[in-house]
Amino acid sequence: MNDVLIKKINISSDLQKKVSLLAVDYYDALEIYSNKVVGIQNGVPTETWFFKDYANVNYINATLSVPFAQIHFVSGDLSGVVIAPSANEVVINDRNRIKFSSGMINVKKANEFVRSVYTEIKTAYENYKDAYTKSAATTATATPAAPALSSADEILKYKNLLDMGVITQEEFDAKKKELLGL
Repeated sequence: MNDVLIKKINISSDLQKKVSLLAVDYYDALEIYSNKVVGIQNGVPTETWFFKDYANVNYINATLSVPFAQIHFVSGDLSGVVIAPSANEVVINDRNRIKFSSGMINVKKANEFVRSVYTEIKTAYENYKDAYTKSAATTATATPAAPALSSADEILKYKNLLDMGVITQEEFDAKKKELLGL
């Protein structure tokens, strides 16, 4: 699949997740492509999430206990698992999440923003998965079948089985008659 830029989303400074003065864990923009999302920091791509590597994409609202809204790229099958805010330390260190700061005041703003970003990413992700599935189905139907063996080849195959002791002489003779149409 080609890298087609679908949308660039700028992230306002109040929503950029900054863990500490020493650790920079934020993006000032996200670029959504047909096959990936790229996190941009100070104009430089710093993180890439390829859709092919993930089973799903979810969003998680900010709460008072986890003060950042998140886009979560889910690897593996988590059907039936409820994706909920995790302990801050786990979330901060998870590279499969894009975090948006809410502080303690902007929870509603962060949650609204993350839902809009999620919608854009989820649409691109679903389009990618649909195209990938159709491509795989087309490839599967376009694959030529193995050439059919001739009667002589089949008889030789059964003769080898007879010689190895896998089938009896009677079984070989019956198959030979069947293949020759006798």
